[in-house]
Amino acid sequence: MSWLRPLGKTGLQVSALGLGTVKLGREQGVKYPGAYTLPDERSASRLLRRAQELGITLLDTAPAYGCSEQRLGRLLTGQRQRWVICSKVGEEFRDNQSHFDFSPEHTRLSVLRSLRRLRTDVLDIVLVHSDGNDLEIIRRLGTLQALAQLRAEGKVRAIGMSTKTVAGGLAAASACDVVMLTYNPGHRQERPVLDACAELGTGTLLKKVLGSGHLAAANTASGPLACMELAFSHPGTGAAKGRGRQTVGGGRQAEGACSVFAVTHHAQAQAVDDHVGGQVPGEGQVQRALDRVAADHHELALPAGDAGRREDVLVEEDQREVAEHAAAEHDLGRAAVAEPDLADRAHD
Repeated sequence: MSWLRPLGKTGLQVSALGLGTVKLGREQGVKYPGAYTLPDERSASRLLRRAQELGITLLDTAPAYGCSEQRLGRLLTGQRQRWVICSKVGEEFRDNQSHFDFSPEHTRLSVLRSLRRLRTDVLDIVLVHSDGNDLEIIRRLGTLQALAQLRAEGKVRAIGMSTKTVAGGLAAASACDVVMLTYNPGHRQERPVLDACAELGTGTLLKKVLGSGHLAAANTASGPLACMELAFSHPGTGAAKGRGRQTVGGGRQAEGACSVFAVTHHAQAQAVDDHVGGQVPGEGQVQRALDRVAADHHELALPAGDAGRREDVLVEEDQREVAEHAAAEHDLGRAAVAEPDLADRAHD
């Protein structure tokens, strides 16, 4: 199995491991085993540099990940071409709560805002961040149609959905370029979605491969290597997202920083010769990354330092983003506002 491989029929080449960035921007309202703090800019920069050294090219973010998009926009200045960026629409996290809006109007606004935050002209992948009502979103709300229009305009390269149900995943496999689904030793119900994606050639991204940290923390048959082996053993696996830890002052381990997820191509007739002799595929870079998982039940360690210090500029920028978003949403309700004005406002 090659380290770089096609993601379904999207035309995108992605690395076998990717880096999830919820823990770059959000530490509230999460479901990990323990509390954590956000890394400072220097530690976050070192993490991205380490990911590059391992050959990782895929980054996963979302508006619901706090200030993750804004931080990535700054951190990736001058190196955008090195990364495949996946973001999302539909979920916002404000006042310690998730808020969902899957309307076409909000979908467009959200993508324009993500482009500005990430300081890029195009998003490689945009997924619908489902609230669990997968079929309603797909069939009735027009969210995917809005994303398809943005893809046609060249603002997005591939569209898809982060689903929460088997029925929704199966529907998304036919309607999308990419599907994100849950798959780990404790949650195998969505395997039919992987099977469907393999048959259709749809790209897949696996989330919660380490059970949001709960499986990875256990020194059992469901430990991190077993989770990764399960993810890679299916020929339709797209991406497998887990949770990471960070090393802070004095060598103490703290939950935080970022999660790492594995990514493979869609499985057209490629069966399981990728999974040879019980070895996790990709004996070079993949195995070295997984060795780091086994070493201390974490994926990529942040260097020691002032991890968790949120700089004043981040707080100010986050508050400004919330204010801008609220103003833009208010304007969406005014029929007199033309779409070019919305785009301009989103880029203020």
